[in-house]
Amino acid sequence: MSADAATANGAAATTAAAPIPAGTIHDLGYRRYLGTRRPQRTRWRVIARQQLQAAWKGFWRFKLPLLLAVINTVVWIVALTTPAFLKAAVARFTASNADDVILAMSWRYYGTAAFLVSMTVTSGVVAADRASGAFSFYFARPVRARDYILGKLAGLTALAAAILLAGPVVLTLVRLGLHASSDEVLAHAGVLPRVLAIGAMAALAFAAVPLAISALVERRRYAIAVWAAYYLVFGLVATGLGAATGLPLGALDLSVAMQSLAYDWLDVGLTFGPRVFVAAPWAIASLLGHSLVAVAIVAWRIDAARRAGLGSSS
Repeated sequence: MSADAATANGAAATTAAAPIPAGTIHDLGYRRYLGTRRPQRTRWRVIARQQLQAAWKGFWRFKLPLLLAVINTVVWIVALTTPAFLKAAVARFTASNADDVILAMSWRYYGTAAFLVSMTVTSGVVAADRASGAFSFYFARPVRARDYILGKLAGLTALAAAILLAGPVVLTLVRLGLHASSDEVLAHAGVLPRVLAIGAMAALAFAAVPLAISALVERRRYAIAVWAAYYLVFGLVATGLGAATGLPLGALDLSVAMQSLAYDWLDVGLTFGPRVFVAAPWAIASLLGHSLVAVAIVAWRIDAARRAGLGSSS
């Protein structure tokens, strides 16, 4: 066998032992995203929608408080249509219309359901995002701090409004529907915008204040505890001091401020017990003041987190 033949046979054997892979090699490197881009001004809506979806998961976070609010609404509708209950309510309160007493009394129980939502959802939102490193995800993309704040606040306010706004509005519509004529309905229709205003201010406060506490306190469980202490303990102390001194300190209690506004605007007065409710201007100042201060705190903390580049390592 010649040298050329041996060389050819060796090359053929090598080729058979290591065949060349078939197929096409694709470039898997970076490519610019060419799909649809959401306008910057609408990105807060994505965050708000995500917050609503997260709250809806499971039964205990939002569905249970919502169920309690629905039960509360049904109970008060029955009370509206029960003459014996209306007579007893009028005996305990001073009001131009017995139906307004039912509306005023219902706010206390809607506030309890809203507080449960703030405990299970709202008061741990920012602390949970900080601990999970979600800030790195948000701010590594073209999401501004105000998009995050507006999205979270809008979503959480919608959750609170589903209880503090929707329930009282349903009661108000039922109350108006019980009148015998359209003239009576029109004569009492002015109560509806008042109920809408009370519910809107209360929903914003019940969303903004626990959100601010969550932005201040880094650990979720501690944030929930601080909010519970502020709402229950601080509010009770402020109300007690106000009743003892005659000063409008009860306005510092969000629940008392909300109920005070409802009783005042619905022209319902108590005929017994200590004077814990405050005048409407103090109640409005408390609800709006709490909300404004809370939003300022959230903006300060979130902007600081964005500039510092906080992530899961914080």
